[in-house]
Amino acid sequence: MDQKAFKQRLNETVAWCTRKSNLSKSADYLRTPAIRPSVYGNSSLFMCGSNQATIAIETMSQKRKKLLTDESIMPGVDAGLAGGRLLVYFLGASNHNGATASITAYFDDEDNPPWDTWICCIAGKELTKPDEKPFDLRIVISQRNNTTDYVLSWVPPEWIEEVSDAMRVEVTGAIMWADTLVSRPEKYAIFDFHRCYIPVWLEQYTVR
Repeated sequence: MDQKAFKQRLNETVAWCTRKSNLSKSADYLRTPAIRPSVYGNSSLFMCGSNQATIAIETMSQKRKKLLTDESIMPGVDAGLAGGRLLVYFLGASNHNGATASITAYFDDEDNPPWDTWICCIAGKELTKPDEKPFDLRIVISQRNNTTDYVLSWVPPEWIEEVSDAMRVEVTGAIMWADTLVSRPEKYAIFDFHRCYIPVWLEQYTVR
């Protein structure tokens, strides 16, 4: 996804997720049944490869866009982050122990953020030379190799504190703020992601 497409998708996501006031601490308003991705019912993003995740998010996004039109909601031309933050969810990295879900209703047992907030999937494996295969650094507790593919989603401002709290109990590095990914700290959780591909335009959407 290029910068123009991402900006449009982000604007649509913000418009959709802010159309209702969150009157409770339930995240059900961010899991709209009508746009539930088809990957749910069989598995979550945890079991997806980048292609499957991209298709699921694209299909969901088109349904979300149609509902925005049906409800006469016009996405902002340049909503930016609207006070929210971008969240990274690494495919295959959750240890699905329900720890984040025990902290906040924002996550499910496999650390998936609500699907209404999903924006896009980025193939995170970086080629160092044209003839090299993607170099994969992710090995989690199960000793199973995982990709560096990740999903970007938008966290509404009212959920930022709880999402931050949940990150403190998530031990495999399955979720992190995009700010953290862009800054590439020397160490994070138990894996090294320093060769993970990051679009050059992502930095302007971080709030470090």
